[in-house]
Amino acid sequence: MNIKINKRLTNFEHFLNNQLIYNFPKIFFEGYKSAREKIKKMRLPSNPKYVMTSLDQHFNDLFKIYAGEKKSKGSKLYIFQHGGTYGSSDPCPTEDLDVKISDKYFSWGWENANEKKIHPFYCQRYFFKSPKIFKKNYADGIILPITEMPLVPGNIHNGRPRSKMELELYIDYIAKFLTNIDGNIRDKSAIKTFPNHRFNYVRDSLKHKLNKIKIIETNLTTMKYFKNFKIYVETVNSTGFLESLMLNYPTILIFNKKYCSFRNSSQNDFDKLEKSKILFYCPVEASNFINENYNNLEKWWYDEELQLMRKNFCNKYVRISENPEREFKKILNN
Repeated sequence: MNIKINKRLTNFEHFLNNQLIYNFPKIFFEGYKSAREKIKKMRLPSNPKYVMTSLDQHFNDLFKIYAGEKKSKGSKLYIFQHGGTYGSSDPCPTEDLDVKISDKYFSWGWENANEKKIHPFYCQRYFFKSPKIFKKNYADGIILPITEMPLVPGNIHNGRPRSKMELELYIDYIAKFLTNIDGNIRDKSAIKTFPNHRFNYVRDSLKHKLNKIKIIETNLTTMKYFKNFKIYVETVNSTGFLESLMLNYPTILIFNKKYCSFRNSSQNDFDKLEKSKILFYCPVEASNFINENYNNLEKWWYDEELQLMRKNFCNKYVRISENPEREFKKILNN
């Protein structure tokens, strides 16, 4: 006799069911054999001395399996910093994981006296020297990239909103900032986002809150648009603001302390950014500063004390190497 159990799921059980597809990779449940076959067809080295990566240890399941197997057989796993937040955010679970699983972790310049695995290196995104930005004569307005995040839990990367509540705070900060910007400046400004994103909650919310705001949807980095705008505004602890400081492009940071918190070792560095009017924790104060200094941004940005602080900050968090090949060979020789 068949007995049907009619059990009504609670809201929490529904929530857990919906989370399965986001937080439990299929490959580790029923696709492991298929993954092994795919790795064999890739003809990767069977006994590498080093396995090196910067990002695939997070998103490439085939690489994870390959690297894990080789490391267990004696290969050295070297992980290179791939972007911002590392070395400054607290907490930073992705950094902790990278350091834990690697034999050596190479940062963009920062170090940790309590962790010998971390080696100060340089930003591999730009070799030898950073590219220069030549602003066009008609460069005007603000370029502000937005970060889209899923509304469901699962993102452990700090320095940006990780829950719907934090995402609402993030949207509110941006809306307050742009609403308070002088209309003549705002009309020449733009929000930049990636097209065809799985999540468009931030973009759609800002469209609703802000009238006639220009939105650029492109796969290009924000850096590619610097020459068309007068100032860059970043709202999360990210690679973007490190790149802009490295390029010596006028930059304003607007961070919310509820999801942009710093570790003790870097707090002093960000306090200096705040003192130089680069970092703000209040969106209205940031917009007031731009409104008051918009016609004299160069005087503020190229102040001798600000420039010295910027160089010291970049040397720690986004260092450029004059001889990257020699530095890399030094790593392998050691």
